[in-house]
Parts: sequence; C-alpha cells; structure tokens
Amino acid sequence: MKQAEVLATLETVASDQWGIVTTAQAGREGVERLQLSRLAEKGDLDRARHGVYLLPSHQAGPQDEIRAAWLSLEPKKFIDERWEDEWPVVVSHESAARIHGIGRLIPPKLTFSTGGTKQTRQQGIRIYTRRELAEADIVSVDGLPVTSVARTVGDLAEQKVERGYLADIVADALRKEGVRFEDLAEKLKPAARSYGAKTGMQLVSELSAEASSVEDIDELRKRLVHTAPVSYTH
Repeated sequence: MKQAEVLATLETVASDQWGIVTTAQAGREGVERLQLSRLAEKGDLDRARHGVYLLPSHQAGPQDEIRAAWLSLEPKKFIDERWEDEWPVVVSHESAARIHGIGRLIPPKLTFSTGGTKQTRQQGIRIYTRRELAEADIVSVDGLPVTSVARTVGDLAEQKVERGYLADIVADALRKEGVRFEDLAEKLKPAARSYGAKTGMQLVSELSAEASSVEDIDELRKRLVHTAPVSYTH
C-alpha cells in the first residue's frame, strides 16, 4: 500500500473520531506500524501520545488530549464499538467538568469512569471502576462519552471538593441549558450532610447563593475601579 493510499485509509477510519487514529485501529485496516512511523517522520502524522496519531484532517482543539487518551484506553476498538460496550469508559469527574465548562478545577489527571473493571499503566490517567452509570448519566459531547452535567456535579461532591469550588460548579451548572435545579439536588443528596446541609435541595440553594454573592462582590469591585475618582498630586 502506497503512502497516499495509507493516508486515505486512515482518514476514512478516523472520519468520525476527530481525525485521530490508533496504531491498533490502523492495523485492523492493514496499515503496519512501520508505515505509521514513516508518515510521522515525514510530518504527515503527528503523535498525540503513545500509539495515537493525529491525521492531516485533524483540527486542533482543547479536547485533543482527553480524546486521544480515551481512544488509547481501548486502542483496537473504533468509536462506534466503544459506545456499544456493556461497560463503556466515559470521561468523568474533573475532566468532565472541564469539558462541560463548569467550575474552575484544574484536573491533576485525565479522569474516566466505567461500570466494569479497567486498568492502565499510562501516566496521568485515573480510571474509577465498578461505578453505577445509568444511561441518562452519559451524554455525547461531539461523539465523546461524558458524564452528564448533573452526574458530574454529584461525582465531584462525593469526592468532597472544597466548598467554594463546588459552589462555582453548581452555579455554572445551573446556567447550562436543560439542567434543572431538581436534577442537581438529586445528585447532590448523597453528599449533602458532608457540606452541612440536610437535603440536596438545601445544598443547591446554599451553594448557588454563595457563588452568586461572590460574583456580585467581584462585579461591584470592577465597577468601583472604573468609577473611582482620579486624584492628582501637585
């Protein structure tokens, strides 16, 4: 197979997975490791991580790292096969919050969850196993399986993240289209007492109010800076 044919084959394979392909996926299509290495040496492919390549059609974006890591966890399977797994691996916790754009946590590792068992030797990745993930708890974000906004909030609360961080997460979550107050309350119920609340509803109310108060103070400070009188010294 000529290099042009190899690239065309890889582009077809990766057309629905963000222009990213694994060595194992390429192998299923008859493309050898040596061919991938040569294309990478020429600059036709970029290595995203070990055994994962970015194709010429790939458009760089903020989710590249998490997408490449997710593909690397089941390198032989294509994306449609991954969605059909009995226990799919999904982006969760801090990484899910980052994808949803809620809160201001900086993930120390790329975080995933699965209802089954899963191990990896890759550094910088954490997988939470044997977790109950209902179908409604998993959403597609441009084809990537991610825990829903409400489930992500609940997961982080159960980890007992700092209250101020959780307040920001809850406030941002409530701004998301389709996220209901009641949904967050249900997911926060198991962790309510850890934050001094009796119910999930009470915790959502308190946290959203706290976050709003901080925002109001910040906004007031900005206004004071812009409207403060200028003093002159002679």
